[in-house]
Amino acid sequence: MNFLKKLSIRLQVQLIGLFLVTILPIIIFIVYNQMSTIVIKQNTQYNNEIASLLRERVSSKYSDITNLMAYVGYDNTIQDFLVEDDNYKTYQLSKKMNNLMSIIKNSNSDILNIIVVNRNNKYSYLKGDIGYIEGLKGRLGDGGNVNYVGFHKGTSLYPNDALLFGMNIFNIGDTTTFGEKIGYMIIALDVRAINKELLRYPLLADTGVYLMDHHDIVYSNSAPTAEMTTLLKGNLDSISDVGQVEPAEVLMDGHKYLIHAHQLPEIQGKIVTAVPVSALMKDVNKLKKAGIFLFIIALLLVSVPYSMMMMNILKPLGKLIHFMRQPKSGNIDILQSKINLEGYAEIEVISQEFNMMLERIHDLTYELVNTNTHLYEVELDKQRAMMAHLQSQVNPHFLYNTLDSIRGMALVVKNHEIYEMTSSLSTLLRYNIKGADEVTLEEELYIVNSYIKILQIRFSERFTYEIECTQELKNLKIPKMILQPIVENAIHHGIELLIEGGQLRIQVARNNEGYVEIIISDNGVGMDTDKLRELHERLESNEGNNEHIGVYNVHNRIKLSYGHPFGLSINSTLGLGTSVIITIPDGKLN
Repeated sequence: MNFLKKLSIRLQVQLIGLFLVTILPIIIFIVYNQMSTIVIKQNTQYNNEIASLLRERVSSKYSDITNLMAYVGYDNTIQDFLVEDDNYKTYQLSKKMNNLMSIIKNSNSDILNIIVVNRNNKYSYLKGDIGYIEGLKGRLGDGGNVNYVGFHKGTSLYPNDALLFGMNIFNIGDTTTFGEKIGYMIIALDVRAINKELLRYPLLADTGVYLMDHHDIVYSNSAPTAEMTTLLKGNLDSISDVGQVEPAEVLMDGHKYLIHAHQLPEIQGKIVTAVPVSALMKDVNKLKKAGIFLFIIALLLVSVPYSMMMMNILKPLGKLIHFMRQPKSGNIDILQSKINLEGYAEIEVISQEFNMMLERIHDLTYELVNTNTHLYEVELDKQRAMMAHLQSQVNPHFLYNTLDSIRGMALVVKNHEIYEMTSSLSTLLRYNIKGADEVTLEEELYIVNSYIKILQIRFSERFTYEIECTQELKNLKIPKMILQPIVENAIHHGIELLIEGGQLRIQVARNNEGYVEIIISDNGVGMDTDKLRELHERLESNEGNNEHIGVYNVHNRIKLSYGHPFGLSINSTLGLGTSVIITIPDGKLN
């Protein structure tokens, strides 16, 4: 930066122009790459979501088929059919089985066929053309689990493609052959039961979605090219682990594709999505071309005014520098002249300010004298105010002495009530006038106690009160005189209207958020909902009135001292009483 300061303005402006011409293409390139990354990331996320939905669909159908086979395979009718050797009885049982299978088919439209084969290779099925099950028995293994055994391509007679699931069935009826394998069952599930979930979600143009088992392509939303088929059936395993999280980039048919592969363990296959990069980047490339075109246009448009700006700045600056160098050569008379630069707004301002500089020196000197005089007068006013403050302290001393005299006279005549009231009033007066703006909670509670004593004497013991506060919280620093106005409101607007049995309670504790709550509650007349709502609205809007001026003052003082969420909240029920909750932080414990 210091190096640039030493260069001429002309060279600096040229460097800035060169920098802008260089940096803008770099920015366009960075933005293009970022947008490409975002597009690919969003496509990856969307394809992963679609794959997750398909996986859930396959898993759900596999679970349904498993439960269905467990139910059907060990039905009594099925068991009897599988162990029966008599042809006539086998025929009769097959008709019962067909009724059972029809009921199952009607309740699950995704099932195309149910085939049961007994140990004598007798078949019972819903539809004909079951030659495709030949050779499937060897894929069932020896256990009783449900296995995916293959894919059946639709025919002209039965056009629907099907996923085939099979299960060995064991004897559970005859004790002599209990546990022996007595046959097996094949269920043909319509592929559309799985891929119809895909139809609910729009896909990017040219995006291919392929559902594969371990042998073949089970479903695709478009006919795959020969090279895509080779990839899917051949070396897809080499990119599947990468493609599950991040897309694998593959070159096919002269185009780049982003391949995602997701495992489908239920059918020992995969869900594969293939998106041509050109389709993803179509709009981004348009934006890139538009950006380059706009950059070229902007460069042409800016070059002319940029050249004019350089001339308009450098020429007046050269004239100004020549003028300012003349005093160095000994030409003092130049100081009596003025700089005259016309036609350039900023330069004109510089010349005008330069010409006014000497005039301002005189004006500033005059203003300095006036300022010193004003400061002197302010200091005098401050001293007068301090004197008035000291004089104002004479009157409180007179009141203290007078109250002490009344208290002494009460002792002479043995009037304890006058003595207590005078002592409490003197305490309140001293507390209110003297001391800091912040006090401990213990001091504040002591003053409230003195105030309540005065009122108890006045109302002839018409109410009782109690104060609950731990010793730890008594050390909390709070604003001065925030409890007495609330207690005064509770007595005069609530308890005073009761003939007897008034109760006033002050509780201090921490709430669940760690703040300190001071709850002042009474069993007075309370307020109706309209009046309570009006009081809340005035507290929120800081619009107080004469009736509850103490409440508003306390609320505003706490808000000013601590901010949100501290302050007052009021709960009241007509005929039951009122409670005022003062919420303050506890961060000022001594």
